[in-house]
Amino acid sequence: MKRFLQIFFVILSSFIFSQNISGNVMSEDEVLIPKVLIVNMSTNQKTYSDSYGKFSINANMGDEIRFAKESYKLGKMVITNNNFQVVKLEKIPQEIEEVKIINKNLAESQEEKLRKDIGLPKGPEKPREKPADAVDDIVKPLIRIPPMVNVQAIYDVVSGKSKRLRRLYKYEDLQEGLAWIHNNIDLQYFSEAGIPSEKFNDFLMFALKDEKVLMYMKAKNIGGITVALDNNINAYLERITKK
Repeated sequence: MKRFLQIFFVILSSFIFSQNISGNVMSEDEVLIPKVLIVNMSTNQKTYSDSYGKFSINANMGDEIRFAKESYKLGKMVITNNNFQVVKLEKIPQEIEEVKIINKNLAESQEEKLRKDIGLPKGPEKPREKPADAVDDIVKPLIRIPPMVNVQAIYDVVSGKSKRLRRLYKYEDLQEGLAWIHNNIDLQYFSEAGIPSEKFNDFLMFALKDEKVLMYMKAKNIGGITVALDNNINAYLERITKK
């Protein structure tokens, strides 16, 4: 009987203190933001704001609610009352760049287009030795008038140095990005979604096949990476279940 009463009071208190929290999500200049991922970190309940920026989610007093949206900084709120909530997200500033005509490979142009489409500022350039390019550094100088011969570029390409540098930079960028994710993303959120901590690295490698995940990681955009990773959870769980 005592055990029954304990369970009854737990259920009753949950019913009393749990409530439906509603509100609007908007930018700092008070423009309503649709399709914002909203997560109750205490219950792992997820929802999205509607086309008018409105949302509704169950929460208890003291629950932490997080708001994630591409191109915005991650928003957080602790529930202290059941009033209508107005949540403002800070826009990540976009870089204003000169229009450049870039005639490189298709992958680079697609990456640049995606970066601009989702509103990400370009990351700062690192002080690295530029790998020689066979077309830009060897062929194009030869067809100029007067022609020029770049001996160092020819050596770098023929010896494989350029290829080794590109592989090294790609590996360094990946390790830096993974470390940034581990330091900034709440692993408990993914654990409660069904991805244990020992599987998180495997999940990241799976999710990095998604161009948006890779782009948000490079831009160090917490809101964007949270949404992009969340979109890959179900596909990853289906894959490991089939195994």
